[in-house]
Amino acid sequence: MSSETGLLVQRVVYAGLDALRSVLSLELCACIHVASGFGPQLYLRAPDLSALDATEAFTLFSALRDLLEQPERDTSTVTVSGFTAMTRATAGPRSRSLFVCGRREGPLDPHEEAISAALCDAIGAAAHALEEAAGDEAASGSIRVVIEVADGVAKAEVSVPSLTGMQLGKGEAASPSRAVAQATLAAVDPTLKLGDASDDDVDGERAVLVLVRDGTGRAALGAALCGNDPLQATALAALEAARHLTQ
Repeated sequence: MSSETGLLVQRVVYAGLDALRSVLSLELCACIHVASGFGPQLYLRAPDLSALDATEAFTLFSALRDLLEQPERDTSTVTVSGFTAMTRATAGPRSRSLFVCGRREGPLDPHEEAISAALCDAIGAAAHALEEAAGDEAASGSIRVVIEVADGVAKAEVSVPSLTGMQLGKGEAASPSRAVAQATLAAVDPTLKLGDASDDDVDGERAVLVLVRDGTGRAALGAALCGNDPLQATALAALEAARHLTQ
């Protein structure tokens, strides 16, 4: 799946969480989404992260991710980080999601639970359909790029095809392009180091250039035309450079 599909999943989930908050009074509104071959991705609409200190945020994130072990499509009431919440699990052929909705004072009533469950099922169905559609592309050997930017930091996950299946790498940097390049290298060979990732005009076409070095200091350059997806192009350029050094 391309980065475009990852962004579509993100938009669908956040739009769904916004819809939940528009019809229900919620102090906790979150979704943990897991696509095949990737770690869990947390989408949080409430509480506002700016209202939490670092310890509170870490505790909440950890508690939400621990809930992923619930049986699929199961609804239950849990206590998590001071919230009484309803959880709703959904699943598709290539992904699964867990929605968590609640308040600090008292559980949702049966009518609110029914509304929440229906909306969560709809959001999950849309997200899983996107993942399934992209899965055929990933299975055929395409690179998958997922990027999240928050508080000025870009975090990327990149899967690249290999003889044994898809290999996952993660990267973090101040810019999305560097994060994607780092994640691509981590997936191919974690010993490789990113020199630079930049884009420029070449004869009227926008292109991405990625410079990579190995442990001995040897350098290799990869390039790809941006087209409609500059982050996918960044991953392709990083992969090209990495293969020059590893083959």
